[in-house]
Amino acid sequence: MIAPSRTFGFEFAVDPSHAALPGHFPGNPIVPGVLLLDHVLSAVTAELKRPVSILKQVKFAAALLPGESAMVNCDACGDSLSFTVKTRRADVLVTLASGQAILAHGPTPLGGCGTSAGSGLT
Repeated sequence: MIAPSRTFGFEFAVDPSHAALPGHFPGNPIVPGVLLLDHVLSAVTAELKRPVSILKQVKFAAALLPGESAMVNCDACGDSLSFTVKTRRADVLVTLASGQAILAHGPTPLGGCGTSAGSGLT
């Protein structure tokens, strides 16, 4: 049975008083990439009831600033997940990060993706 992919989104912001910020970077703080990914992966796990087991690729294009709202869009299909993280600056949508991941096998499979290409893993 072929099931459609599951698309969902969420937003988050990192409080300017977060303990990770003073060292990244003094006088000009940015949210560390690992903290941004932690927010994404935690929300994906909560939404899908399946954790990410492998990060295949992550590209950071711009930094998230403390207190800035990050908008995350996800597309889950079978065991594959793709995501983008964006923010709005001066009415312009800026891509902060994007990536692909593999979801852990779990009790809630998402089914096929509408193609016969398979997972690409051999």
